[in-house]
Amino acid sequence: MRPDKMLSSRFNNDLDKIASSLIRTYGLKYERKIDNLSRPLLRWLDFRLRYVDPRPRRVCLSNQFPKKLPCPAHQGLIDFSITNSIGSDINRLQGKGLVLFNDTSGKKATQRTDHLWADWGIHHFHLCTKEQIQKSYFSPRSDWLAFCFVQPNSIHVIDIRPHTEKNVFSNDELVYILAESWPEVMQHYELRGILPGRSPTPEERKALRRSGVTSFINIGEKAYAPLGMGITTASTPTRVSHAEMILHQYTAWLGSYLIEGKGTLSEKIKKEGVKLTELELTLTKEGVALYSPKANLAWRTSAHPEDVLTIISNAVAPDWAIAFAKHRTENAALAWHWEPLKPS
Repeated sequence: MRPDKMLSSRFNNDLDKIASSLIRTYGLKYERKIDNLSRPLLRWLDFRLRYVDPRPRRVCLSNQFPKKLPCPAHQGLIDFSITNSIGSDINRLQGKGLVLFNDTSGKKATQRTDHLWADWGIHHFHLCTKEQIQKSYFSPRSDWLAFCFVQPNSIHVIDIRPHTEKNVFSNDELVYILAESWPEVMQHYELRGILPGRSPTPEERKALRRSGVTSFINIGEKAYAPLGMGITTASTPTRVSHAEMILHQYTAWLGSYLIEGKGTLSEKIKKEGVKLTELELTLTKEGVALYSPKANLAWRTSAHPEDVLTIISNAVAPDWAIAFAKHRTENAALAWHWEPLKPS
């Protein structure tokens, strides 16, 4: 095997090792019942992409608001808006299913991901005003759900609906409200030149999702691709498979970059007496880095957002994951590398 191919293959295995450690650290459900769906990176990316990165976000309400809500839902929406505005963690409002229910490797296809998120890219949050259970991360379940489209710097609250509403997770009205309230969001998903057909009913859409079938969204005279990229025939999120594929492309590029010596990084590593072919990817307190077990040295090229190691690190282990893993490592002595980085 060519040295660059061998190195890229090792990097892919290393990402699976990092993902396995993160899966254990977060206690994610991971049954590994289906061989071709049991890659650790696939399981971890489903959680990582559904997890909302904690940061301040502008709260935008759809044209459904103002609307009359029961007191608990109204207060829950106020609390939810404040939490987003100050950048606090809102993932506890996603419920335990984020960790303990969905599993891409599970035997039950209908439980491999959150179908609403995978299909339409819409999150749902429990608007709970009950007192937090001591030592429990997740908030208690709520009778009212906030359906939201999350973007890097804003969160679009589409609607507040009761948890008991029939087919609440497959009702096209959620997408209609999103399109009417924020047409600039929907325009990125418009399928130009395609005439819309008959829209599935909520019951039919639910059945299609359970069977691993993705369908277009029809609004008026326009057809749109699913905002979440849809569901594969294995009932896993297409966006997760796509993210895994992109990461493998980056590891292939990184292997070629190092072996061909296109930059100064290869020379710096060689000066330390380290063979390029013995490098691996590991997780340090500063993110994913190149690591030599023999020399006990690690390298990051830069913090530039377009740097390939920065891209890989942000995709696999963003700051919030590193902070949590570091805390768990210090307390549970998990076998991770936390060596200081060699200046480069």
